[in-house]
Amino acid sequence: MSQYSWKYFARSGWISQYHHSCEHAHFSKKYFSLWPSYQSQVDPIQKRTVFLTYHFGRPQKLVCRNLSSGHPQLDPKHASRRKKLTFATYLSVAIGVVLLSATGLRFYGRMKRRAAGVEDLQLEEYSFGRRSWLYKYRGFVFPNMFFHQIRDIHTFDVREDDIWVVTYPKSGTTWVQEIVYLLMNDLDTEKASRTNISLRFPYFEFMEPGLKTIAEMPSPRLIKSHLPLSILPNQIKSKKPKMIYIVRNPKDVVVSYYSFAMKFLNVVPFNGSFEDYCQLFVSDKVDYGPWWKHVSEAWQRKDDDNVLVLFYEDLHLDTHKQVKEIANFLGKSVTDKEVDVIVKYCSFENMKLNNSVNYEWMKDAGVANKKVQFMRQGKVGDWKNYLSADITKQLDEMMATKLPPDLFERITDSLLED
Repeated sequence: MSQYSWKYFARSGWISQYHHSCEHAHFSKKYFSLWPSYQSQVDPIQKRTVFLTYHFGRPQKLVCRNLSSGHPQLDPKHASRRKKLTFATYLSVAIGVVLLSATGLRFYGRMKRRAAGVEDLQLEEYSFGRRSWLYKYRGFVFPNMFFHQIRDIHTFDVREDDIWVVTYPKSGTTWVQEIVYLLMNDLDTEKASRTNISLRFPYFEFMEPGLKTIAEMPSPRLIKSHLPLSILPNQIKSKKPKMIYIVRNPKDVVVSYYSFAMKFLNVVPFNGSFEDYCQLFVSDKVDYGPWWKHVSEAWQRKDDDNVLVLFYEDLHLDTHKQVKEIANFLGKSVTDKEVDVIVKYCSFENMKLNNSVNYEWMKDAGVANKKVQFMRQGKVGDWKNYLSADITKQLDEMMATKLPPDLFERITDSLLED
């Protein structure tokens, strides 16, 4: 028997073998089979082998001359091999499509971020993993939750009677939030202890309750944010809502921030040491950083009628005085007795046990470590127990070279007092 050359070809979604002399016959939609099935028979008149295949309801006939019905290439026992080949081909195509789609989506996402002025911030040297969790936008570093709502943040409708508490993270935010809430709600401590602070004083850029919910809140709205003033909604400048900004010395901030982000939260993929984290902070590679730029922007607005800049250390030194200053800024008249009520209710000891403000709900949601407390120490000067001499020196140099001179002097004075 003469030798024939065989090759593979694809037709109608399946792969088969054919001889050079095979002719494709007419096929009709008559049968259905998920995998190709085969049948061969000998045509006694034309002395040729008829090879039938049924696949996806479409039988196709290959007429192969000069081959006997017993030819090994037409033996039904090879059907299993053909099925495996078909499966392998489909699987390869599917994997290829998935990989191409994933690559395309990743590339599209990167291009979309770049178009919006957002840069990926890779921190693989400190074990954050291959995926970027932080992004840089307008000179600041933000978590990935911020990127998805940049446009909505900038176009958010601000009201003139809004009250914003804005801080760099771990600067006494929750403390001042609760003071403001009591002043704006006639010292209703019962309501305050009954309702989660995340609902009555929502975190502006966080996914819950979300910008849409905040937009629908009745006035006056109480809003918390860790965004720098330059990143807040565009209407902030024209509507001029009241804004309270709290500054805390960076040495205590970095200690508290590490405890919160790397110990309390269990969703950040960071496996570095405390020293590594401090180095990231000094290098301006931590969420909402650079710290010095964040506080400097607020300090430049300290003389605006709608802005009140407070210092965490002053709140500790004389809480009564600071509560009165906040009340005066908000246009609220309070007696000394009422101030006593606020100071007692908002004390660190009380707030640590108050489930409406201590974020215990985050543990129930599975995003926080049940063995770590949200409110850690609440002290001034605790950094002395943790920071190395090298990190302390770097923080001192950062403040001296990057802060406005009067702000540097103000923070330095508070450090000398602790």
